[in-house]
Amino acid sequence: PTTYRLMASERLEPYLSPEGRFMPSMVLAGTGFEAHLTEQPFPLLSQTPLADVLTDSPFLDYLSLTAQDYFRANPTCARCSYANVCVGGFRYRTHLFHPDEPTAPDPVACELFRDRWVEQAREVAAEATNNL
Repeated sequence: PTTYRLMASERLEPYLSPEGRFMPSMVLAGTGFEAHLTEQPFPLLSQTPLADVLTDSPFLDYLSLTAQDYFRANPTCARCSYANVCVGGFRYRTHLFHPDEPTAPDPVACELFRDRWVEQAREVAAEATNNL
């Protein structure tokens, strides 16, 4: 469904870094991603009251990104035969490859699906199971 939130679990349990910065995931900590935070909605708790972060904030808006929002920003992805399976891939990797573009596609997911790596892995697993 297009109303599916891409970061639903991160919205329920955002990561708070040791310095007090809200981020979508601990996976991003220490990756150099922090260098791009001036243009991103990831507030420092020392600068933004917790109530503001968790009620009406750019951070919360960011974590509320839906599949519909993603496909609107990426019409090529919307036309992909894997669109409903991939839905843009992992937002964490998107941050690492495109830190200034929160709705960019995850290039690894594109490769896995578009280049049939997922299908090939399933075929190998099915063949191995049949040969038992």
